[in-house]
Amino acid sequence: MYVSPLTIMTKVRKTKSVKYMPFCLSLAIFLDGLVWTINALITPFALTHAFGIYVMISTSIGAISGLVQLILYAYYWCMGENNVDDDAEHVLNLAVVSV
Repeated sequence: MYVSPLTIMTKVRKTKSVKYMPFCLSLAIFLDGLVWTINALITPFALTHAFGIYVMISTSIGAISGLVQLILYAYYWCMGENNVDDDAEHVLNLAVVSV
């Protein structure tokens, strides 16, 4: 779940646009991984039990993955090539033609 947007990340790097990368999903992945990692770190039972260590390792990877996605999003969003949404124009033109 955490690294599922890897294909989208490669598409963002190729097209140099964040048009196809959902910001909310990247933010949710980062926050989810961060919260569960903090939970595994502050729960005293978690580090002494094997389940807590597995939770901490997997969610830490998720938090790092989400952070990389957010950095990539911020970098290519600042480039400014994602401001034009071609799909919305096509839908709008189709709606005008059909009316």
